[in-house]
This record gives sequence, C-alpha cells and structure tokens, in this order.
Amino acid sequence: MRWHRTSCRRKHSDSRPRCKASPWAQRATVWWKDDASTRARFSSGLARASAYRPPCRGGYAELTPWDRFTVGVGAGLAFWGPAGGGYIRVRPIVWGGEGRRLLNAFVLQAAYTVMRDGEFDLPCIDSCREVHYLDRTAQVGALSAGFEHQLASGWHIRYDFGFGRALFATAWRCARYVDRMPAPCEGSPPNDDLPVASFAIGHTL
Repeated sequence: MRWHRTSCRRKHSDSRPRCKASPWAQRATVWWKDDASTRARFSSGLARASAYRPPCRGGYAELTPWDRFTVGVGAGLAFWGPAGGGYIRVRPIVWGGEGRRLLNAFVLQAAYTVMRDGEFDLPCIDSCREVHYLDRTAQVGALSAGFEHQLASGWHIRYDFGFGRALFATAWRCARYVDRMPAPCEGSPPNDDLPVASFAIGHTL
C-alpha cells in the first residue's frame, strides 16, 4: 500500500479507468512496503550540534539497529541548568536515497528528559512582583513529528515539532526577589504543558 495521489484516464478499448501514481508516490514507501536494498539507509549518528527545546542546547548520540527505527540519548544545558534524557524515533515514510540522492523521511519521535525547569523572569519597569517561582527538577515527556534528511556524505539534518508535559516534578516554591528568602507564592505557576521544537545536525559513524 502506498499513500499517494493518482491520475486516472479511460482508454477507448477498456471501460475501466487506468490510474498512474505520481513520480513522488512511486518513490515514497511506507515501512511494510519498503525495499531498502535499492536505496541508501539511515545510519547510526554522532551529533555535532543539537537543540531539544528552546532554550536548551547540547549534543546527542544515537543508534539505528533498523533503517526505520532509532534510539538515542542526549545531554545539554538549559536556561535553568543541566538537562538529559533519551528518545526513540520511527520513520513510517521514506523516499529518495537512490545513488547519491538525498535520503528523506517523515519521522515520529517520543522523548523523555530530566531537566531543571522554571519561569522566564522578564525585566519589568512598573508593577514588578515581589515574589517569583524558584527553579525545580522536572521529568518531561514529549511527542513530536517532523522530517529527517541524510546526505550521501553522511551528514544529516532533523527537525520536529510537538508538545511536551511535565510528568513528574518537584513542587513549586517561591522566594522574594530582594533577599531570596522563602515566601508564599503569588499568581499561577508556570504551565506544565509546553511546545517542543528541536533541530539537530549530525554525522554518521
């Protein structure tokens, strides 16, 4: 089975329409209809640079035991402190990769990250709060979808977008701005739901 757009036409000698798949659809394959022997394969990679979700920066290493499946780990530094975790990624749709052509894939990814979390303290001029939320440790789960591209030279680029949620986290605590002494919290705490956007550049081993 292929997911694609078709164009049909009816011949004079036959009342049944004959359908022809578009050139893109002839190259794109879903995982249960793929013959990887005719194209390049996605390989295990070691990153040069990556980003989990703004404003986290770091590096990652991943292993691809099967062309359609990858597992990886990563570590980096967020705005509030260190972050690290793991992820799994599947490629249900792959196209290209013949000869020295660009290899492409639509990807789905699930990630788990332990990180320092907090609120953004923006500079204020008037009506500044006297109390702010302190940073906490959170375990964040995220689901995202995007695209991955691999060059014949071994370099690959990946970008995906989705949503994450703090699955487990220490309780929020507050302190005064002036002397950092503990104080009752004011207002709503930072949201446990957050958008996820990642961009990674790496090279195969």
